[in-house]
Amino acid sequence: MTWTPTAAGSYSVYARVTDSTGATAESAPVGVTVTAAASVVASPAALTVAQGAKAAYAVKLSQAPSTTVTVTTTRTAGNTGLSVTGGGTLTFTPQNWSTAQNVTITADASGTGQATFTSTASGYAAAKVTATEVANSGGTYTQRFLDQYNKIKDPANGYFSPEGIPYHSVETFMVEAPDHGHETTSEAYSYLIWLEAMYGKVTQNWAPFNASWALMEKYMIPTHADQPTNSFYNASKPATYAAEHPEVSDYPSLIDGSVPVGQDPIASELKSAYGTDDIYGMHWLQDVDNVYGYGNTPGGGCEQGPSADGPSYINTYQRGAQESVFETVPQPTCDKFAFGGTNGYLDLFIKDSSYAKQWKFTDAPDADARAIQAAYWANAWAKDQGKSGDVSSTVAKAGKMGDYLRYSFFDKYFKKIGDCDSPSSCPAGSGKDSEHYLLSWYYAWGGANDTNAGWAWRIGDGASHFGYQNPLAAYALVNDAALAPKGATAKADWGKSLTRQLQLYKWLQSAEGAIAGGVTNSWEGSYSAPPA
Repeated sequence: MTWTPTAAGSYSVYARVTDSTGATAESAPVGVTVTAAASVVASPAALTVAQGAKAAYAVKLSQAPSTTVTVTTTRTAGNTGLSVTGGGTLTFTPQNWSTAQNVTITADASGTGQATFTSTASGYAAAKVTATEVANSGGTYTQRFLDQYNKIKDPANGYFSPEGIPYHSVETFMVEAPDHGHETTSEAYSYLIWLEAMYGKVTQNWAPFNASWALMEKYMIPTHADQPTNSFYNASKPATYAAEHPEVSDYPSLIDGSVPVGQDPIASELKSAYGTDDIYGMHWLQDVDNVYGYGNTPGGGCEQGPSADGPSYINTYQRGAQESVFETVPQPTCDKFAFGGTNGYLDLFIKDSSYAKQWKFTDAPDADARAIQAAYWANAWAKDQGKSGDVSSTVAKAGKMGDYLRYSFFDKYFKKIGDCDSPSSCPAGSGKDSEHYLLSWYYAWGGANDTNAGWAWRIGDGASHFGYQNPLAAYALVNDAALAPKGATAKADWGKSLTRQLQLYKWLQSAEGAIAGGVTNSWEGSYSAPPA
């Protein structure tokens, strides 16, 4: 494979192949460092070392020498508590010039702060590495965490896109919720936020934590341009009913306006609290490298195609419980009928008399709850360090996310909870009687692309799995003032949710429970009669 870079830097390079049908596959990534001239190459360019511990970075040459070359590494600035204790002098030959050798940095028992280490060789541009010594409050655990952190954040290892977005997996082929690793999920973003919260605990540096939330906000929470018609949402009729079905072959599902749906009791208080009709929650799935070529780029990009730069929102899983990862149809979240069939992808899922160009997003509540949980710990740890102010604005956003996460507490069509065993006779909810208070599989929202078209919709979900519950997030939103949601009834809802989540755990472990599993207000997603 031939690749011609346009600028110096660290790259994660992979090959993509497209067959005659348009299907694509990608290779595993390879770390490549591009230099403007013959250079010493060091990776990673930054690392963190706990007091009394060691860390290493790799050194090699960017091009073969004509004879033996010696690379010498010394501390050239900063914290004298850090020193080179291994690999201070390394020899490279025309045969081993591209094979990395390690430089070991050791921290003393009492220093803190940064030092610069410079690796030099005659005829090659020098490489600089910034090492940061931090207090060791966790013993062996601290440096083990930092070793893993240094590996994960090393660009050569391929965990992140050029934008800094965490891939769901370094491997590109996988059988999981995504069908290739270079998609990402709200789950991956939430774990990045948690990682950076732990880094802040260890280092007292909260900038990476704040940056991880900002990254998520930029790329995974739809902007107003991505969800432009929420102002037309009618909370008295949140959505039109369409049944779910057990088999993929049962789709598309008929839209049925005769089935009663309930009222959305939190839309007005959310708008009053935050001054917007837009939803503040993560969409769950993103094609980071735009492999599918839809080009639904964050910030209003709608089917801009394969040449679009940056990540692309996509969706899958819309055809019942039996649908597997390789039966899903990856589709654009904004469908203006540029791809797919006459009606884009809509008529694969919904049967209607006509179809409108539209946008739609789906939230995975477990990921939002995990991000809130990470923010709770970040606030607790920063407070212990006397640095609450460093994280306060980010932590407040976690409270806002929790406010909107309440949509996952509601039955899909806001029907009354309990004995809901036929779509027509199951009554429409009013007030909070459609709220089960558990974190369900999803909530979703969408609307017309045309800002003059005048419609938008929102749904919850009646099915809740024990693995999605997060009592700590509920506790935090009720008891931690720094995470307090602004919605008028939010704290009360989360208080009831905390109780209900614990009740679910206890019930599942009772004599009539299933140990694992969950509950639903809509058997088979169609309000069918459940087994006796």
